[in-house]
Amino acid sequence: MPSTHTGTQSRKRRRKRDSLPPPSPPPTHSRKRNCSIRITFRDMKATQAGIGTAANVPFPLPGRTDDLALWLRTQAMLLRARRFELLDVDNLAQEVERLAKSEHLELGERLRSVCVELLKCKYHPGPPHQAWLDNLDAQRERIAELIAQSPCLANYVSEYVDKSYRSAVPLAAWEARLPFATFPKSNPFSTAELIDPDFVPAQPGSG
Repeated sequence: MPSTHTGTQSRKRRRKRDSLPPPSPPPTHSRKRNCSIRITFRDMKATQAGIGTAANVPFPLPGRTDDLALWLRTQAMLLRARRFELLDVDNLAQEVERLAKSEHLELGERLRSVCVELLKCKYHPGPPHQAWLDNLDAQRERIAELIAQSPCLANYVSEYVDKSYRSAVPLAAWEARLPFATFPKSNPFSTAELIDPDFVPAQPGSG
């Protein structure tokens, strides 16, 4: 005769198993976290290889004094990715200010070069050398480019002229092999003449 004890135990085990809650699905955040880690290292390698995009931010973030070129590129990536919380704000602000100052410095240097060439053309005996005229054209073209890119620089031309002229006189004297006394102490050229691409000064006594 078959035993009923075994059948009763089997039914009890089935009822107990059926009463258990279904197993919980694995947490989704663990997969995202692992994916984030993989992307971080992949992007770090891509950035170091020079093929980074806005999402390829190196980790750990480089400092400005560690590698300036990599730091600048990383800051640009963070800006494009709108990861403002990761920006090196203080150093980034200093770099922007330095860039603005560099344009002003270049404007002053270009004006000085224009003054040098104009002084040589005006006070050196004989016709101006073609090299002087070529350099004069190049400096004026660059000044025009600077003002086209940053129109506010036009407001500083007059301010920088006097300083540029004072530093131009020793250079003109040395390059033209003329004594300092040959040149006037104050700037003889107007601001319009300095940046006029067609202006070349006449020599004293030439008409």
